[in-house]
Amino acid sequence: MTVSSFDYLIVGGGPSGLVLASRLTEDADVTVCVLEAGNDFTHSPEIQIPGLSWGNMGRTDIHWMFQTVPQAGSGSRSIFLPRYAYHLSNLQEELDVIKGQNIGRINNGHAWSPDKEFDAYEKLGNSGWNWEEILKYFKKSETFSVSPEQTRKFGQTVNPAFHGIDGPLHRTLPRWTPESRTTLFEALQVLGVPYNSDPSNGHNVGGFSGYHHIHAGDITRSGAAMAYLEPHKSRANLLVITGAEVTKVLLQRNTSGQSIAQGVEYRRDQKILQVNADKEVILCAGTIKTPQLLELSGIGNRHILEKYGIPVLLDLPGVGANYLPDDHYWTSYTAEIDSTIETKDVLFHDRSRVAQEMEAYKRGKSGMMTVGASSDFVFLPATYFTPPDLLKSLCNKSIEADSAGVERTLMIQKEWLMSDQVPQAELALVPFYMPATGKQAEAGKHYVSFLIALQHSFARGTVHIGSTDPYASPEIDPKLLMDGIDIDLMVEAIKYTRKVTDTGPFKKVIREEIHPGTNVQNDADLRHLVQETIQSVYHPIGTASMLPQEDGGVVDSYLKVYGVENLRIVDASVIPIHVSGHPQTAVYALAEKAADIIKKGVL
Repeated sequence: MTVSSFDYLIVGGGPSGLVLASRLTEDADVTVCVLEAGNDFTHSPEIQIPGLSWGNMGRTDIHWMFQTVPQAGSGSRSIFLPRYAYHLSNLQEELDVIKGQNIGRINNGHAWSPDKEFDAYEKLGNSGWNWEEILKYFKKSETFSVSPEQTRKFGQTVNPAFHGIDGPLHRTLPRWTPESRTTLFEALQVLGVPYNSDPSNGHNVGGFSGYHHIHAGDITRSGAAMAYLEPHKSRANLLVITGAEVTKVLLQRNTSGQSIAQGVEYRRDQKILQVNADKEVILCAGTIKTPQLLELSGIGNRHILEKYGIPVLLDLPGVGANYLPDDHYWTSYTAEIDSTIETKDVLFHDRSRVAQEMEAYKRGKSGMMTVGASSDFVFLPATYFTPPDLLKSLCNKSIEADSAGVERTLMIQKEWLMSDQVPQAELALVPFYMPATGKQAEAGKHYVSFLIALQHSFARGTVHIGSTDPYASPEIDPKLLMDGIDIDLMVEAIKYTRKVTDTGPFKKVIREEIHPGTNVQNDADLRHLVQETIQSVYHPIGTASMLPQEDGGVVDSYLKVYGVENLRIVDASVIPIHVSGHPQTAVYALAEKAADIIKKGVL
């Protein structure tokens, strides 16, 4: 198409953007243009083969290489926060990262989050956003496939009431699992942690093997690009432009003074171009880029805009505020394990084994290359790993809130701290050596690691422009560990991980703790370790929250931006309170629901 005007302009070709493009163009009379900053890596082997995902970390051709501002709560370090650029379907399997410039993004997605977390959306003032409603869209997006052999192996009791059978995205259980998974689940059983036979039923507490966005037939990643775009990319009413970096939303005022989104400005091949939207501009640029685009367009906190000389078209203080810093940030535990237990460490030291595993993948869709870095998970409420007296003390701590919406979300999170149904920590079993400061893996040795991630951070940060340069990184300030609660929970989670590896069958195979290390024992040392090693899991949300405007919201329950006509946001930035688990499936469900809202004509 050579036209310069479309019904809908979608900014961002990730999970939400491509879902919308696919669903809206089901109507042949509707035209859609998707503008994506990155390039199309959809068919690249390093993207499609699950076991190669780890190697995508840090690739500058597919990531926005964002860094936070120095964090006072973590040793004045800047935290690496890459984002996918041409959304190849929002992540490498475990960590949603790939520049925001990578079409479709291959995200993780192992379980749907608890019903209580989605019900909180409605409690915060968003009518129609609750577990029962979101479940419809989880199911609509999914084709879930497990073989009888997998059912027996994993002990999964799959309830069809919670799974889809004909959606675009394929999900399945892993083909290969580490030997250490059996040891893990046996230790958990001794500690009274249940095995969860279907973590997508609204209750994800316990240990389980994850459901991955992998096609059960050809064992390739199933993400937004392959599932939603590829089958429909030849539609005459759909245009996807890659290498197109949007720099601002074009706004005009009508006769009554109302701002109206009329199109966008973007750069491609060193040229500045414009394209118009006859119906709507829909921002799907993600938690970091969406608030930057709004502010550059004159929508945001008046004081921020005036600081950089940007005309204030709409004073909307919630833009860039309520940034939940991945809510899932992590540190690690690593130990040397008995050499008789096979781990993926062999892939880092033995080229012949890499070739062998690639051959197994190509010929029989088997072996280590059929899965990403992690396939087994444990989700723990705080009541499982935190002493009652400490929990009570944490709940009584006061936290400064700069809006009514933030205050209400913090109150809900404190309620969740005392719940045995809402996880506060994730332990992801990683069957190889995870890098630790000042230490290196030794060739020939085998290791087991845990990624220890906090699920409901009490930190609230900001994402704001640092200049009027649309190509500059915004200033990202998650305010990590400044709330007085998160660090205590992280310390207790590390101690509990040690408890797991010191229990029953696990204790028999651990040879030496590498990280934190046997010299790090008391709480003060562990607190220091958390401050020095905390990292992002790349799940940021909240910078354009779906909340009442008086509570600091940016969009209403129809995802329309307050005070602007024809402008909607459909990405993780609208999520007002975090989910436990990896949020990829929640973003897909969000976009599926948004597509129905738009189709019903809610303008």
